[in-house]
Amino acid sequence: SVMTVLLMAAGYIIGSVGLLRAGGIMAGVLVVGAYLAGQRYPQFMQFLAIQAKRRRYERSLLDGMDFEAVSARLSGLMEEGRLYTREDLTLKALSDSLAITPHQLSQLLNERFKMNFKSYVNSYRVNDARRILVEEPESSVISVAYVVGFNSKSSFYRAFLRETGTTPHEYRAAALDALPHKDSPGL
Repeated sequence: SVMTVLLMAAGYIIGSVGLLRAGGIMAGVLVVGAYLAGQRYPQFMQFLAIQAKRRRYERSLLDGMDFEAVSARLSGLMEEGRLYTREDLTLKALSDSLAITPHQLSQLLNERFKMNFKSYVNSYRVNDARRILVEEPESSVISVAYVVGFNSKSSFYRAFLRETGTTPHEYRAAALDALPHKDSPGL
């Protein structure tokens, strides 16, 4: 593959159609060869995929970082600061608040919390929405969605369903039915 890239680069630089053609042919042969090798030896291709994934974080961006301190600051920003309620919250904005790079925050979320940025933020939003749906039954579901940081009804419903396995309406109805009623005996 290195030879292919060198041939094509040289052909482009010096304007040689022959070198470009040779590089293109070699690239095609490599692609077909890789496909055939994958069909014949699937374990080898799985091995290559595992090696590529392992090297992804070989040069960790988190080396020397105090995980506990950053995680505590992150939790503080999300829980006390309620940053998740900002519908325009981005990975960059949150990483700036933590004084780390977006790549470091992304790696931290992936490795420590086993989720990406969107899932992490949505988990806070859905948990807050669950609380509001029960504590404020007079609030409409869409107003709850906007209060917790979602910018559309569809994204709220998708995230809520993914987190809880039920829709916001169904969740509210079940939660309110489970609460003891004022007029029930024994209260």
